[in-house]
Amino acid sequence: MKKEFINEYILDEEKFLEFQEAFNKTNDNYINVFISLLVINICSIFVFTDKVSLYISIFILLFLLLINIINKNKRVYKRLLLENNNKEIKNKLVLNNKEIIGKGKNNKNIDKYQYEDIKKIIETDNLLILKLNYGIIIDKNNIQGGTKEELISCIKEKNKSIKILDKNYFEKINIFNMVYVTIISIIIVYLIAKLLN
Repeated sequence: MKKEFINEYILDEEKFLEFQEAFNKTNDNYINVFISLLVINICSIFVFTDKVSLYISIFILLFLLLINIINKNKRVYKRLLLENNNKEIKNKLVLNNKEIIGKGKNNKNIDKYQYEDIKKIIETDNLLILKLNYGIIIDKNNIQGGTKEELISCIKEKNKSIKILDKNYFEKINIFNMVYVTIISIIIVYLIAKLLN
């Protein structure tokens, strides 16, 4: 990377929620866990036919449905604000030839990240997220030193194994979620009808 890129932004609630939703949906276990629990539950419906087992199945399915719907990310953002004495959370990233330097919480904390540790670049409407075991947020509207495409290209030069997940990936995940919720809803209705008979 010959260029140096700088990204400064205020982490408001909207950016945080966009980050959190994208980050969670790119978790490799996200789909596997939901599919596994659904399959196990469907199998148990056909194996166990007594009312107690059906109630347990309904409970598990409702739990899965709620996990998919409930959004706890707003509470997490409020906790971040409290940790920052209810002040704006200002972040600054410097992406240079050697490393990524992050200055968070009003430049009090300085963190350094290596390009080799980045597993994915996630692109949302307004953000680029560098995914390590955690996420580094880059506001696409505030990139200094080049364009979004140049930044991605420079990062890929440093780490050729990075996967890039764009908006198409999230469209597929959203379709999966709709199908998943529909299947769970149908099964719940079926189980309730079976219990009432």
